[in-house]
Amino acid sequence: MYQSPTDMGVNRASAGIVNDSIITEASYQEIIRRYFRCAVEYAIGLVEKETLDRITAIMNKTGAKVDDRRVVLPAREAAKNAEKCGKGDEGFYCGAAIEFT
Repeated sequence: MYQSPTDMGVNRASAGIVNDSIITEASYQEIIRRYFRCAVEYAIGLVEKETLDRITAIMNKTGAKVDDRRVVLPAREAAKNAEKCGKGDEGFYCGAAIEFT
């Protein structure tokens, strides 16, 4: 039935895709997640600006925007609230949001 291990595995992955819109949305979410990770790694000096520029180009090419991730706006609002309450450290204010699925 299968000609090789590759034929059995990688080449058969597309047979499991039954809803393209779900796969597309998951892809956008993964691009956005990787953008945020890269932005943090750049901020703390683990990656070069070139790396951040590449993921930004991917975001632009795909049309993915950070606000497309549902937790971004609530997390940013939480950070603003922390600033208003005087919570933070040396001008840095954090906010977090979590999405359960």
